[in-house]
Amino acid sequence: MAWKLKSWKTPAANDRIFISYRRSDARGYAGRLEDTLKGYFGVGRVFRDVGGINPGEDFKAAIDSTLLEAGALIVLIGPNWLVHNDAGTPRLHEPGDHVAGEIKSALEQERLIIPVLVDGASMPREEELPDALKVLTRRNAVTISDEGWDADVTRLAKVLSFDVSGSVAERRLGWLKLGVLSLLLASMTFTTMMFARASFDAACTIEKILYPSHGARNIADAQRSWMSRKFMAVSSCKEPGTPSVDQSTSGRTVQSAGTPRAFTASMAAVNFVSILIAVILLVATRAWVDPERRKFMWGAAALGAVGTLGCFVFYLSISFASPVGAHTAMYAAGTIIITGMLVLMGLSGFKANESVG
Repeated sequence: MAWKLKSWKTPAANDRIFISYRRSDARGYAGRLEDTLKGYFGVGRVFRDVGGINPGEDFKAAIDSTLLEAGALIVLIGPNWLVHNDAGTPRLHEPGDHVAGEIKSALEQERLIIPVLVDGASMPREEELPDALKVLTRRNAVTISDEGWDADVTRLAKVLSFDVSGSVAERRLGWLKLGVLSLLLASMTFTTMMFARASFDAACTIEKILYPSHGARNIADAQRSWMSRKFMAVSSCKEPGTPSVDQSTSGRTVQSAGTPRAFTASMAAVNFVSILIAVILLVATRAWVDPERRKFMWGAAALGAVGTLGCFVFYLSISFASPVGAHTAMYAAGTIIITGMLVLMGLSGFKANESVG
């Protein structure tokens, strides 16, 4: 039955948490817990109270409708949760008791149910509960105290996150991961393509010097297929400063300049601009990462900052004497630094800091 529920629940159902409590028992704790969990899971994902039930409306249907919006139910249990009415009957046994109705609905819909004990309360005994709620005693309870509130609620939130995905920390760290990785990989791809293009043109220049007649075009090229001519036009070397002729089947000629293209300082600088932006982002968002894994983020930031500074000093020292060698060295160094940063960030696992405090 569980797999069927997932098919008709709304897309946001698994992302919300409902707090069930008795107003005469734990109203203050319910509000505080709601506010704290909102800081962990985000605004709009934690709610309480079955509101808007009009006179004559089906009470169970209203509760069922409310629980459809939740992927998990917190049953907040204080010292007076098992309160009796004036006739001496436990409130949980009354047909219209909203707490009993919320738990029954969550059990029927197979939601995650976590009893939370506050203000020194203990789990009720099985014989104290209606038959439909006896299964609640077999659920592991979480105790929350005023003294250890942050640590206790963090433990509760981590339990909830197994069924209610996407805490605030996870989502924002996911965006950071996507942004930093995209930035570094895009810059490295761009500079690699520019370096490969410049290397190809340099190889062509050397080829023309060593083998002057090797690149002569054959008149039979006009009889080749369109795809073959285009491939040869791209892959073949062209004389520097001279046009290359591509004859189409219509007899029309297309000329393009064959000037060698160099790998410039501005192309090499793309990597280092991206590295510095990534370093700033990593340092500014260091608190988002789990403290035990934060050292890897610090390592990535240090590698990027120190590596960029070292490369800048090195470039200034040799750029006038050997500009081509300087640009090549900068490309190689930038690629090594980015690779090292990616490895260190991978070791961090982008594990979020899940503390609610």
